[in-house]
Amino acid sequence: MDWSGKITHLAGSLRARFQAVRAFYRDSRTTMESRKSELEPVDPRTAQQLFLDHKETECTESTVRNHRYHTSEFVEWCEENDVDNLNDLTGRDLQALRLWRKESSDINLMTLNNYLCSLRVFIKWCGSVEAVPENLYDKVMRPRVSPDDQQAEETLRRDTRMLLTEQGIAPDSYLNRA
Repeated sequence: MDWSGKITHLAGSLRARFQAVRAFYRDSRTTMESRKSELEPVDPRTAQQLFLDHKETECTESTVRNHRYHTSEFVEWCEENDVDNLNDLTGRDLQALRLWRKESSDINLMTLNNYLCSLRVFIKWCGSVEAVPENLYDKVMRPRVSPDDQQAEETLRRDTRMLLTEQGIAPDSYLNRA
């Protein structure tokens, strides 16, 4: 084969590869658009209330209270950032939320981790009711918490219970108050 034949063959091969790549992206874009069209529009506050109603049927009062607190901060962030339909929420938004939460209240890593765990549960539930893409919860990135930080948190809880008991206060009723 001469040079012009080799170039023609190479050009044909590149053209075929380009068309295959273009078809792949067209198909993946169509798949992403069809997934997005399967989502049901819902505003953050409505999703929060539906989530809390669901959690009230299967969780303790204190767990529901924690979810209410954490999802209220999420709803606040959504309002401040003009997110009025959870269908539009992305992994990038979740990262921005994580940074906002850390910077807005100067919280420690353990508190941030607890917040993001609760947020992850909420986002996973939202995926189950077609409010967000099904696996969006995987994009909630939690900080690494050292065993020392975990131990300090557990010690604080134990010491708080002991102090309440010494004051004649039932720890469970005090800690589970509304």
